[in-house]
Amino acid sequence: MDNINAILANAKSILVTSHLQPDPDAICSSLGMYDYILKSFPNAKTDIYLNGEKLQAYSTLKNYDDIKWIKDVSEVVNNYDTLVFTDGSHLSRFTNSEESIDLSRFKTICIDHHKNEQSNWDSVILESQEPSAAQIIYKYFFRGTNLIESNIAEVLLTGILSDTGMLRFVRPSALSTFDYVKELIEISDLDLKIIEDKYFNLTESDMDIISVLTTNITKVDDYKHPFIYSYLPMEYLNKYSLNLTKQGKSKFQMFFATSIGKYKWSFIATPNSDSVMNISLRSSPGVENVRLIGQQFGGGGHDLASGGEFPIGPGQDSAQVCLKIVEKIKGLNL
Repeated sequence: MDNINAILANAKSILVTSHLQPDPDAICSSLGMYDYILKSFPNAKTDIYLNGEKLQAYSTLKNYDDIKWIKDVSEVVNNYDTLVFTDGSHLSRFTNSEESIDLSRFKTICIDHHKNEQSNWDSVILESQEPSAAQIIYKYFFRGTNLIESNIAEVLLTGILSDTGMLRFVRPSALSTFDYVKELIEISDLDLKIIEDKYFNLTESDMDIISVLTTNITKVDDYKHPFIYSYLPMEYLNKYSLNLTKQGKSKFQMFFATSIGKYKWSFIATPNSDSVMNISLRSSPGVENVRLIGQQFGGGGHDLASGGEFPIGPGQDSAQVCLKIVEKIKGLNL
């Protein structure tokens, strides 16, 4: 913390960002760091940039309207001397143009909770036992200070609830999460149901995506731990923004990813471009370590939640790509 605060104190211009296609924890953790910097280092020029398009569901979060939505953070980093990254620990998670960002030109700070390879940051807090980046930011930057107020407590609470599936996925190693959530509820004076209704209700695009994913559920029984998978057709690449697609997919996974009979783990495939399929994996405790599987697909994450990518061959549709993914999973020697 001393190192982080020293970097921020000497900064003249600060950029805060999070990973590509940001989920609620990415949004909320970056908003949390942005609020901390505005309050603690008001003399620095501080901006927040995120990838993609604004999601209306989160528009009531404090400082949400300050977010500048862009295609890639590489477009703007050279306008700043200090970079703050949340909810990811390798530069490739934040940009599609990794080669165009020379981290040695900046002072860099990273806050993350994933077991992934790290880039060469100047200062990093990486605690993989914690279920969300928002929780780490509350614990170190706001807890017990006069900086925490009801509206920023709501932001951080939303990030924690998102990455824990409304507290359903808190592991024994992270029981302190319940203490933090209790404190944030008291500060924000909000019921958990209010948070759920405000930020995690189903939109029309969510319903469409969930309907298609439900229709395309496929069971795989000839594997040591039976699993299911589903996919969105290629035409969904142009039907919704990648952020909206990810939002709908995540809500589907909250309901179905590990709760269909004997099928306690799964993957969802969604087109990320004409040539790349995104893979999102979920598992139940003690079943399959999907972090190890995600790493075999060029990604990573947590033991119970991870992701990766798979190339789309010429003329292949989503169903055919999924068969290739299943074939590769069956051939892995983890």
